[in-house]
Amino acid sequence: MSVVMPLRPGDPQAVGAWEIAGRLGEGGQSVVYLGRGADGRRVAVKVLRGLDPAARLRMEREVAAARRVAPFCTVPILDVRLDATPPYVVSEYVDGPSLQRAVETGGPLRGAALDRLAVATATALAAIHRAGVVHRDFKPHNVLLGPDGPRVIDFGIAREVDLASSLTQGPIGTPAYMAPEQIEGDQVTAAADMFAWGAVMVFAATGHPAFARDGVQALFHQILSGEPDLSGMAEPLRSIAAACLAKDPARRPTAEQVVSRLTGHGAAGTETAAGAQPPAPPPWTPHPHFKPTVLPQPRPRRAWPVLLAMLALVMVPVLALGGLVGARLLEDAGGPRNDPPYVTTLPDMCTIYDDGNGREVLRAMGAALGRRIPQGEDDGYGRWELCAFGTERFPPKNTFQIQLNLYNTRNPEQGVTDARNAIRGGTDFGCTGPAATGDAAVGGEDSCAGVTEEGWVIVVARRGNVLALASCSASTVSDADRRALRRAAVLALDRTF
Repeated sequence: MSVVMPLRPGDPQAVGAWEIAGRLGEGGQSVVYLGRGADGRRVAVKVLRGLDPAARLRMEREVAAARRVAPFCTVPILDVRLDATPPYVVSEYVDGPSLQRAVETGGPLRGAALDRLAVATATALAAIHRAGVVHRDFKPHNVLLGPDGPRVIDFGIAREVDLASSLTQGPIGTPAYMAPEQIEGDQVTAAADMFAWGAVMVFAATGHPAFARDGVQALFHQILSGEPDLSGMAEPLRSIAAACLAKDPARRPTAEQVVSRLTGHGAAGTETAAGAQPPAPPPWTPHPHFKPTVLPQPRPRRAWPVLLAMLALVMVPVLALGGLVGARLLEDAGGPRNDPPYVTTLPDMCTIYDDGNGREVLRAMGAALGRRIPQGEDDGYGRWELCAFGTERFPPKNTFQIQLNLYNTRNPEQGVTDARNAIRGGTDFGCTGPAATGDAAVGGEDSCAGVTEEGWVIVVARRGNVLALASCSASTVSDADRRALRRAAVLALDRTF
């Protein structure tokens, strides 16, 4: 059964025509209450927060689409008041735990219960997609195990609240269940829901996530570059989930194809041979990835954008920055050379261009008056910090960005070697030929340049155990812009050493 919590001081006694009887849960942008109608029927009342006029208009369109979704396997919407204060959405109440809670308390699902979950949730996604809606946040918390079977919740409408808050919240979705294209800021289609479905099936069948790392950036790296952990899954669900977890969205089956395979009408090779018994999965034990893990170093890192949907500005945490293509050697930008051995801290990235020389760089990149968004994190390689500056010069993402990667904060002397190895080919930078070194390097000891896989022109320079990465959201720029990127990298290193 669902856990109903008592109301807190300040909670409403009624929302619209619905009496409020208790709390069901709370998220960053909403509170869900247990409500009752005039006829005594129980409902779930979601009270929304942070809904601006633009988001309200988008939500109205989403609600219209969501109401077209067939009610089987989903939770029908009963009442919507987006012009109320506060706005709210009322849906049917499902008296049952979430899949997340059920697995955490009772272990993985087996046999008919797992089969029923797989078919019901894939059928629900098929109905949602036929209505022209993409869920975008399909996860164990959004699957309720009701008395009449699994139900999928929070499709269509919750997305718009997330969009309104994405400037500070980051990518739309839950990290462990996000598809590569969501992480990289590409177009999100129904294929992203199928990637999430595959990850949810892994969790339901094994009790451990398909992708598990300590820290969001390390987790994103694994989703983008690693393979899912399917240990403990039996066929045919294992093969179906693996197909859904393909990196390329074009290679994933649709929800309708998954339903067909699950019910024995799909492609050959996914069904159990006639008369054969499917192999029994091994006993469930807690997965070691539930414990904190640290990535080894040095190891290739891949660039990916952190989506900021409400600002035409995409931050690209490049980490040790892989994926440079068409790189070439750089001429000296004429920056000062202090050549200290190493540092152990990084400056505030969003203030390093506030003096005269820095303001010239921002003016050159059209970013003097743009918004500034900082980002940073400790990871298995050391620490990285970046600042993304809004600009109208490089559409459609309109971003100039500077990032510093500090290698090996615990052993900075080794970090010098790690950083040198990274820029000289130890990671997947993709620089053509050896990096420029010594007097030929930009503002430091090594440098190279090119265009990332996401189509951003970038300059990379090393000094000691730090890499400076200056980039803009365009695949071709003028010579003046390239010089500005070189100055940006030099200034970042100067402020660091």
